[in-house]
Amino acid sequence: MKIEKKDEMKHHSLEYPMDIGAPAFAPVAVKEEKDKNLNTAKLHAKQEYERIMEQVDVLRKQAESLMNRLNVTELILDAECTFNPIYDKPYSLYFSEHKQKNVLLMLAPHEWSSGAPDNLKFIVSAFKKGDSTWEEVIENN
Repeated sequence: MKIEKKDEMKHHSLEYPMDIGAPAFAPVAVKEEKDKNLNTAKLHAKQEYERIMEQVDVLRKQAESLMNRLNVTELILDAECTFNPIYDKPYSLYFSEHKQKNVLLMLAPHEWSSGAPDNLKFIVSAFKKGDSTWEEVIENN
């Protein structure tokens, strides 16, 4: 009986199954398995990095747009204006050589019947947004 008990204990302590009906096995190639895991980790990390960089690009574009809006807003609020601008209607900012300052007018450069006066130099067209900032009008050609 002691012999059987020793064999049984030895049998349970074996690293690989040794019974006839045991599933087939092969030793694991540890280095190859580590390489596969590393390659998989690198692939997923690269995909995540690219996704984050796309988000960074979107945020960078939004920040640039906001800075542009603030710059246009500053120019327009410093300009001479003889009317109360309406939200979402485009207006044009000109530099008046006669007055030596910027003026906000209702007419865009192409809306003057005989062309803009020579003393006015066009700067930007913009419309007032609901948050009181001004956004540049982008012409689609």
